[in-house]
Amino acid sequence: MSCPYTQWDDILQWASSNFRLKTNSSHILGCYALSTSVYLTWKERNQRVFNNTHRVVSMLKDEGVKTIRTLLLNQNTPMPQTVRSEWNL
Repeated sequence: MSCPYTQWDDILQWASSNFRLKTNSSHILGCYALSTSVYLTWKERNQRVFNNTHRVVSMLKDEGVKTIRTLLLNQNTPMPQTVRSEWNL
């Protein structure tokens, strides 16, 4: 599933209409991906503005994958085998 928008309001509207089911694994993954992306973007922005440091995109991606994987490991809703195998759970 990909988001066709680039404006923040449009992304939120799209996500709220596409990620409604809290027991659907693709909806859970979508919520985790969006929240992780927002958090890491905010964190990186603050590092650049206040500490004059930055990380390369591959490091941010790796941190995002690690964060989503941790969230999935702590998820109470059972995940399908395909999700568990893709995320090495």
